[in-house]
Amino acid sequence: MRDINTYKEKIFTQSSLNAVFLTGVASFLMHPFVFFGYYFPDLGFLAWFHLIPLVLGIHRSRLKHKIILCFISSMVFHYGLLYWLLTAMIKYGGLYFFQAFGVMTFLFIILSLVFALLLGFASWVNNHVKIPFFVILPLFMTTHDVILTHYPFYGLPWGLPPYSQGQWIHFFQWVDTTGVFGLGFFIYLINGLFADGLLHFVYRRQVDKMISRFLVVFVLVVLSLYVSFLSVRHYETSKQSKNSITLALIQGNIPQDQKWDPFMAQDNLGAYLKLASTAVKDQAELVIWPETSYPFGLRLETFAKEKFLDKEQLATPFFFGAIVSEHNKNKIALYNSVVFADKNADMKAFYNKIHLVPFGEYLPYKSIFGFMEGLTQGVGEFDPGKAFTLFRVNNLNFGSLICFEDIFPEYSRQWALQKADVLVNYTNDAWYEDTSAQYQHLVFSQFRALENRRYLARSTNTGVTAIINPRGAVMAHIEPFKTSYLLKNLKIETADTYYTRKGDGWTLSVVSLCLLIFLYTLVKCALGPVKIEF
Repeated sequence: MRDINTYKEKIFTQSSLNAVFLTGVASFLMHPFVFFGYYFPDLGFLAWFHLIPLVLGIHRSRLKHKIILCFISSMVFHYGLLYWLLTAMIKYGGLYFFQAFGVMTFLFIILSLVFALLLGFASWVNNHVKIPFFVILPLFMTTHDVILTHYPFYGLPWGLPPYSQGQWIHFFQWVDTTGVFGLGFFIYLINGLFADGLLHFVYRRQVDKMISRFLVVFVLVVLSLYVSFLSVRHYETSKQSKNSITLALIQGNIPQDQKWDPFMAQDNLGAYLKLASTAVKDQAELVIWPETSYPFGLRLETFAKEKFLDKEQLATPFFFGAIVSEHNKNKIALYNSVVFADKNADMKAFYNKIHLVPFGEYLPYKSIFGFMEGLTQGVGEFDPGKAFTLFRVNNLNFGSLICFEDIFPEYSRQWALQKADVLVNYTNDAWYEDTSAQYQHLVFSQFRALENRRYLARSTNTGVTAIINPRGAVMAHIEPFKTSYLLKNLKIETADTYYTRKGDGWTLSVVSLCLLIFLYTLVKCALGPVKIEF
């Protein structure tokens, strides 16, 4: 049996480095991953034990060593997960490689510090208090997920473990009760049980405790499957049928370097019109174009007086992404908007994007990042919208999610609370070309559909254009970088979910309990010599 009252003196050993890189690499490979055009097979199963190597590797380390090792592992993860940010910053933002790499690294440092502190302190608490690690880990790491949903830059929860389960979402239908944080908590709980069992075996040779932890994992998995079955049955018995509608989602496949070229604007519009005309002939009742697909600006002041395109040619309602300007005395406000034009080509309503993309639609901390103005100079900096505006077609209400608004659960929930029958995500991932970004982005929409039991239609410029059903499954899609449209007749069904009603309020209890355990451990260590419990 190893001496549990001593720490490792060296921070970098062969075992600690192996642990750092095993967890770092597994953490990005468990998400959809494309590299140099090669699409890796789905490795979502890695989520259920991706933290184990790192937990074992840092267990007998000093606190500062734990934090450093966790930080390095998280940096490996973020470079692998978000490497595609370089494409947008260099090719379309006008930055040099080292500028782009520096900005990306700065962002990863912030994200990795949150991970390192939460997992490092979780391991430290496990050393000093008699609380099982499988209790500590989900509390601390769910707190980590909650923090990243709000900070930095108003949140960047890209790459949270639950979003590795897009191909397995049918096994977790209870997410309509807990939201995505519930699945995250469950994943961390399973990781914690496996790690706790192995820690007892490695450091105390307690085979019985290891086996008991593994048996609990088996019971929890079976219970999860059963609850998922009950959730599906509840949805089937409680769902409400609405009207049918035939949607046409247009994927224009306009390269990003042509999208804002003024000499290409008429050709780009013509490409979308050609696809839309064909879709209307195929009996489309609603045509949906992606984010900023309309290549000309619209002025809010003359909005109601203008017509959209040729009403004789396209006698069907349209949703389309456009840049809308509002001219006041002192300034011009720009909005990334979705516009609703009825079958008479009258532009009836619009929704202005509320949650803007940092470094893409606005530049935070200009005094620091002023050299990055090239990222927003193509169209200018946007202003955030303030109101949720429902569009109504065929007695159905449509809620809008522009670009990465679908990665924040609260926006979809707000639309559902306002009685949106269908959610629509308008996006343009052409910035990132043939990388992991578009496939990773699709998974967020799957969870938003499941949480609120709504159909979700994704209209994208280059992919992945898709229709997702209220179970979170992708019903139909267009292959990326294909110029086409997706036509689908949907019998709209919705259900009132517990998550829609209550949201993520339960996570406040998790964060509070995490803070209390941390403070208790801190006070215990401050009051005098502390025996290492484990």
